[in-house]
Amino acid sequence: QTDTPSGFASDNAARGDFSSLVLGATARIHFYGVEDANSVQRLFGYDPEEILGHYFTDYIHPDWREDVQAFYIHQFQERKPETTREFPALTRAGEVKWIEQIVILQTEGDKVTGFLGFVRDISRRKRAEDQLRAIIDAVPDHIYVKDREHRFSLVNRATWENEGFHTQDEMISLTDRELYGADGEDDWEAEEALFN
Repeated sequence: QTDTPSGFASDNAARGDFSSLVLGATARIHFYGVEDANSVQRLFGYDPEEILGHYFTDYIHPDWREDVQAFYIHQFQERKPETTREFPALTRAGEVKWIEQIVILQTEGDKVTGFLGFVRDISRRKRAEDQLRAIIDAVPDHIYVKDREHRFSLVNRATWENEGFHTQDEMISLTDRELYGADGEDDWEAEEALFN
């Protein structure tokens, strides 16, 4: 079952059925007290005993490791209560699996005591997204999606190339006002009328 979440938790007897991780002195996350053997084996192919004491970041794809580590250091430093992050991880067999990880900061006063988190295999969803991406990028017409704040949340290749960008990421989160200035006001007002 690819959408069943696995978990890890701070060192709490009431949550002993979850894997645990803390931010160590080197600002890296590591496992300890793993109990949920089925989840660990299903997701990564390891027995719990094999990952005890290892850094969580060791199981992230090398191309993403530094970025993901920086993401959680930032959560720790900024005391963000909860974050969600998607990234590729490596199984024992070397297979790449995409996972979605929700991490909740555990605190006592101003002190961070650990992280409570849940991990879900989203590989099937990512494959479907990649297939959809290939389809819409092959369409010569402009395809885009905007959120309620008028920001582009998805654009196909024809759209971002027409606007002079090199990747869709350069255009994501921009608005017509930011792209076109006063010339974007008509589109903005038309969208407001639809939203309201």
